[in-house]
Amino acid sequence: MAIDSSAGEGGFDPMHLLQPLIKNCRWMKIMGVFLILTGVIYCITIFGAIVGFVPLWTGIVLFGAANRLESFGHASNMADASKAMAKLGTFFKVNGIFLLFVIFFYGLILLVAGISFFTN
Repeated sequence: MAIDSSAGEGGFDPMHLLQPLIKNCRWMKIMGVFLILTGVIYCITIFGAIVGFVPLWTGIVLFGAANRLESFGHASNMADASKAMAKLGTFFKVNGIFLLFVIFFYGLILLVAGISFFTN
């Protein structure tokens, strides 16, 4: 296997590897705005504020990642690529933890509902 001399460290070309993400920055921004608006709408109520900060926060993080990827696409600055990947990692971790919380909460509701159904 020949290593391209124009490739980055280890023979990998970061621009080539990140090209699919760079091409989808517009969709990342649309999803980011949608999540921000969803979070703002949730935060209008007191109960919604409990869970509304998660889509608000992840929307801001996703929008920021898209901006960093666009900057990397224009200037090939590895710091932008690194920060974009860190932001995407944060986006997926927060969403994963929130999803686990929601699954636990729904399970707890089903457990309480099942216990109350069988005790009557």
